[in-house]
Order: sequence, then C-alpha cells, then structure tokens
Amino acid sequence: MEASEFKFSINELEEKFTGKDVTIVGNGETGQMYSPQEGENVWVINSGIFHTIEADIVFVMDDIEGPAWDAHRQKEQWMDMLTNGFPIMPDGSKKEVPVISTRAVEGFPLTVRYPLERVLQRFNNFGYFAETLSYMVAWAAMIKVRRLAFHGCDFWSADRRNQRATAEHWIGRYLEAGGQVMVNPGSMLLSLPERDGVNRHIDGFYGYTPEYFPIPIELVVDDARPNTKGIATEMSAKLREEL
Repeated sequence: MEASEFKFSINELEEKFTGKDVTIVGNGETGQMYSPQEGENVWVINSGIFHTIEADIVFVMDDIEGPAWDAHRQKEQWMDMLTNGFPIMPDGSKKEVPVISTRAVEGFPLTVRYPLERVLQRFNNFGYFAETLSYMVAWAAMIKVRRLAFHGCDFWSADRRNQRATAEHWIGRYLEAGGQVMVNPGSMLLSLPERDGVNRHIDGFYGYTPEYFPIPIELVVDDARPNTKGIATEMSAKLREEL
C-alpha cells in the first residue's frame, strides 16, 4: 500500500481522545489568559495555536483553498505552517500539530479531514454549524469525549448571537450523549440572564423557587455554568431565612 503524504489520521485522533477529558481554548479573552496544565488535552481554534502552544489539535474549518483564505493577511505564513509545522516552541523550532479542516488537502500534510458524514449520521443529519466551535463539540460528542472544558469561547459580542446559539445547541447534544461540561466563569457561553428583582427562581430553572424545588439543588446546579452553583446556594439560604 502506498504511504500517505498526510501525517495524521482522523481514526488515530479519535482513538486518542475517546473517553478522555479535553480543554477547548478559543480566542476570546479568557482563552488568552488560560494556561493549560501539563498533560492536559487541548484543542484550539485557528490562530489559538500561537497563545496555546500546548495544543494537540488545531481546528481550521475554512477550506484551505477556499475564498476565505484569499483575503487572509497571513495566508502565505499559514500555507507554510500547514506544510512544515508551527514555529511556536521556546527554542524556535517547529511543532507538527494535526489541523482538522473540511478536507485534507494535497500538499498540506498536517491537514486532516473532518468526518462530517459520520457526525451527521450520528445526529440525524441535522446541519447547524455557524462556526468552528460547533464542529468541535459535535465531534467530541460522537467520539465520546468524557468532559469538555471551555476557555476563550466567550461570545461577549452581540453580533455573535447566532454562533453562540449553535455552540450551545451542540453542547446540549454533547450533554445528552453523556458528556460533562465546564465553562470559564468569564464567558457568556451557557450563561443565564440576571434576575429582575421580582423573580426569585433558581438559576437555570425558571419558575422554580428553592423552597419548592423537588430535588436537592446541589444535584443539578454545578459549575457547568458560570457562577451558578454559588448564586443558587446563596439564594436558597437567603430565601429560606425569609420564609
């Protein structure tokens, strides 16, 4: 069999991360401030490789030869990196990191084809991908990553509502598949609106007040959503005192 020019395969990557904990580091502020621990499995988005050199995978979901790259200011630099590796190591050397994209492109040996057909087959052919993060989470759900932590997936900009919606949809599908989630407290991802001073429900459970909540709060409210557990616990204690 003729050897492949590509240095990584999607099957090998799936085997590596199935059942593991993975940290997704986006390019928002909380991601740029995050420092992975030694041995942490890390996936990054696009240029996130430059501030998170520990990355195990880079996701670049714009077609390598598509129009988005024609307008990219660093196109030539990226084309070189997709061939020869990323010059990110402290000693100036290059690191070869698999780059998952829409397809593996001849001449770019670090590229790996995203398994879109299998992802869609797993999730009833439902196409709802407005940005790269959604593809990452859907793949994580399909290969049964045990736990996803999100840093830098902040969505503070109002014009990214649709992207946030698709990301949260796929996080829901991931949770339904049995995964666990943690979100950086500085992110808007999976965040909840502030109560208006009239409603006194438990965060994440509109309409339910602590005194009539049918199960222990600590079983269902945790650190998956920013600050939720502390708020709910404090609120519960305060309302019980008032009753």
